[in-house]
Amino acid sequence: MSDEFFMKLALDEAWKYQLLTYPNPAVGCAIVDKNGKLLALGAHKCAGLAHAELGAVTLALCELKPELKSELLRLENSPNELYDFILKNHKGALNGACAFVSLEPCTHFGKTPPCALLLRDLGFCRVVFGSADLGGQAKGGAKLLANAGVSVEQSSLKSKCDELLEPFLAWQSGHFAFFKLALSLNGVYTGKISSQIAQKHCHDLRSKLDLLVIGGNTVRSDRPILDARFSTTKHAPDVLIYSRKSEFDGQIPLFSVLNRKVDIKSDLKLLKKAKFAMIEGAGRLFKALENEFNWVLIYGNLGAPRLEVRGAAYATIIARGAEMLMYIGLLYFQRQPFMISWRTLRQIDFKLFSRILKKGALVLFSEMLWVISETITTALYNGRGGADVVSGMASSFAIANLYFVAFGGIVTATSVIIGQTLGRGELEEAKKQKNWMLSAA
Repeated sequence: MSDEFFMKLALDEAWKYQLLTYPNPAVGCAIVDKNGKLLALGAHKCAGLAHAELGAVTLALCELKPELKSELLRLENSPNELYDFILKNHKGALNGACAFVSLEPCTHFGKTPPCALLLRDLGFCRVVFGSADLGGQAKGGAKLLANAGVSVEQSSLKSKCDELLEPFLAWQSGHFAFFKLALSLNGVYTGKISSQIAQKHCHDLRSKLDLLVIGGNTVRSDRPILDARFSTTKHAPDVLIYSRKSEFDGQIPLFSVLNRKVDIKSDLKLLKKAKFAMIEGAGRLFKALENEFNWVLIYGNLGAPRLEVRGAAYATIIARGAEMLMYIGLLYFQRQPFMISWRTLRQIDFKLFSRILKKGALVLFSEMLWVISETITTALYNGRGGADVVSGMASSFAIANLYFVAFGGIVTATSVIIGQTLGRGELEEAKKQKNWMLSAA
């Protein structure tokens, strides 16, 4: 597997906790042993908990040293104790390992100890990082590791890692806002749409916010509570109701949430002052505030839509299944002339079938070789290029198939037309059609 492949795994793990790490950056880490085997994937999940490197090291040691597992998991929410326990008990289990980290390992002692020292002291021989840490306190991890004899490289996926840091950099500058939408598959945003998983994720996000913004019309029609009851902390954010009219029914649930401040304003000064804000609403509010947010988060019945290659695989399976059912339905309900029943199938002349197989053996063998070569090519691309290359190949295959279907249809139609002409015994006419078709091709 390539460096890009393992860095992509680290990135995907980090994205699961994007924004939930406020005010810290989302970071992912993959640990690979000296033989290239993936040992663990870790991510920074919440401010105050283990950094991505420490989390991944913990999972790797659970795999390599099962006798430590119970104590490692017990200390999972106490990063300082966990850090010390690992340094005292690792016994060289990770010597020669390689870490792929989306952000340069930190060097400062904050709420958690420095990750660069952890990787050094555990005997890692190589560290590949994505984004350079430019912060005043935390930067310098790559230099520290290099000075200790660790091979340090910056990943070719730096731009992808930089995208992961956008909210964190915006927080450091003073303000980051995103718009939350819930859409059905056909683009409708009214009614109950989000799944329970998406609802839980949304409440976890609300518990981190400095401010939640919502339109006045939505408050009047939906009468929401806008709390964070499904989150771990249950902390409900302050609310800004963006409305020209200040009169609201005091019995609307959002006004009764404890320890919350609710402001009703016709301007967005409070939004612009908030370090971390979410705007909830639908199409009208989205258009009205389209210049006031950095990102858009879309939920649906299947949760947040970050399926990527896996999603493409799901979509392909669903599409092929639907295609098969449509064919079966077309054959059965329209009674097409080429449809055969099970009774007819039992009456097939298998001697004739055997002759067809013998005649077509070379063609079948050629097709089998083609499938094998395609499989080998895909495996090689997967190993060398990672998931992005595989998804690009899948897209190119889909485009190629469109052309194949189009030209295949023309060829089939040509065969039918010329075949019918030959069936009528019009040999010269068939030759003319053949020549015309070749010229057109």
